[in-house]
Amino acid sequence: MASKSRNGALGIVGLLIGLAGVGFVIRTIIRERDEIGATLTSANPTWLVLAGLAVLAAMATIGWNWLSIIGRRDTDLPLGAGFMWYFVGQLGKYVPGGIWPIVGRAELATRAGATRSTAYQATALSMFATYGAAVLVAIFAGLVSPTDRRLIALALALGTIIVLGLLVMPAARERITRTIRRFTKRDLNLPEGTRVVLDLARHIPVWLLITLGNVFIVIALGGDIDLGLVVDLTFATALSWVIGFVVVGVPGGLGVREATFI
Repeated sequence: MASKSRNGALGIVGLLIGLAGVGFVIRTIIRERDEIGATLTSANPTWLVLAGLAVLAAMATIGWNWLSIIGRRDTDLPLGAGFMWYFVGQLGKYVPGGIWPIVGRAELATRAGATRSTAYQATALSMFATYGAAVLVAIFAGLVSPTDRRLIALALALGTIIVLGLLVMPAARERITRTIRRFTKRDLNLPEGTRVVLDLARHIPVWLLITLGNVFIVIALGGDIDLGLVVDLTFATALSWVIGFVVVGVPGGLGVREATFI
């Protein structure tokens, strides 16, 4: 009984993080209301709706993959409850500190019935796959871009090869596991290299859908679209999200992501 009460109390943490995220989003909207209002007034609403649907599909794809990772480990969460907790927990990225998206999603998954170990490891793997896929998309877009993006793309490619190489090499995997166990006092089950590659591949559509949303927004604002701009939008979309995530302490990469994208 005490264990259930403790799990329920900790699950509330995820809900509180989600509510805090809503607060930060509302604060940003209020602060930027004049600029947002002027932009919306001049935009084509049909294309904005299509953009919203594309981005919603992207976020739902991340949620679907996250639930699949949890189910693959030990717990099949009901889709309705799973998606609800996913979207609420996702709001934690707007809370300053960097770790709140992981804590928010993991605690809400625990509230929905997953074990805490599974919830945290699955959430960490989901975020790794999400942003790892963004890096892969940025590499490809940078290499084929009509503008000069190759140096950044090659640097990203080198880093990706090193990381994936460490995940494939048994000795490196064992050392990573021991290091994490030493600091967290918990066992960590790193997925096999082939599983990591498959998870990365399953998250690539996320960035194509977000890029599609950005394409629709450009059209909504009266911009001209050609293939070269679509490639550059793909590169900017993926890279800006990665940098916004890496810069710890900025809620949801706000400001950093937009500056990188521009």
